[in-house]
Amino acid sequence: MGTILGIINTKGGVGKTTVSNALASEFSRRGLKTLVIDFDSQASQTYLMGLNANQYIGTEHDISNIFEEKPVKPLKIKDNLYLIPSNKNLKEQAESGKRGREYYLRNFLKGDEFFGETRGVADEFDIVIIDSEGGGGTLETSVEVASDYVLIPIRPTLLDETGTLLTIETLIQNIKHFRLKDLSLLGFIAVDFDKRAKEPLERYADLKLSLPGLLRKVPFLKLSAPPEEIFLPELYRRTVWAKAAANQMLIHDYIEKYETYSKDLLLLLKQIGDEVLKRAGLIQTINN
Repeated sequence: MGTILGIINTKGGVGKTTVSNALASEFSRRGLKTLVIDFDSQASQTYLMGLNANQYIGTEHDISNIFEEKPVKPLKIKDNLYLIPSNKNLKEQAESGKRGREYYLRNFLKGDEFFGETRGVADEFDIVIIDSEGGGGTLETSVEVASDYVLIPIRPTLLDETGTLLTIETLIQNIKHFRLKDLSLLGFIAVDFDKRAKEPLERYADLKLSLPGLLRKVPFLKLSAPPEEIFLPELYRRTVWAKAAANQMLIHDYIEKYETYSKDLLLLLKQIGDEVLKRAGLIQTINN
């Protein structure tokens, strides 16, 4: 079965879609068969992939079918990269009040063991990346229930710091409530980090000091790295991110076609990709 990585943060606008998109681009270029699930009703990931989200409503690609226990066929974006697009109906379906709704995504990806289904969509891929909606509702909870690992993007500002702490609190509560004994926190990654500004530098330094201590107080929370090493390399603020998004292009493709002088960013993404694969126990794929 492919490894399932959920990108989560209760607060919106912290870079979940940026991180999901960049990692998907990085892994697919390495030859890993990668599935991205846009599990955010705003459908930003779907837009970045160059698609019109609502054109797939009522089709075999309709993500809402997950909550009807119907098949959903991923769309091929390019070699080794596939997407299940979001649409405006996703949140309504998720919050419909159905019992056990937090497990529908998990069953879709891993199979429903209760009914003897031992294979799910994740078996068709090397890695599945889920771009989660914020807000702490059913969609975010569903991602945590379905994932093997979760990665938390952060922005080191006052408001976003509060959101990060709430995300950790919610994650801990869901691990306890849904008995997610196999779920691991892969780490944190700072996004749109302005290393020239005083406030982000100070707040980021505070987070790197305080979060390891907080994590150590939760013995049942599985970590993919020691607490003091839980932060991945930072994604610094660069205009190229916005340019790639405006052109609905993957960051690697945009840089190679239009902005070759930004190839240092591709080296950074390779470094981050190596670390993610290592923490997820997929390090052997780096050498294949």
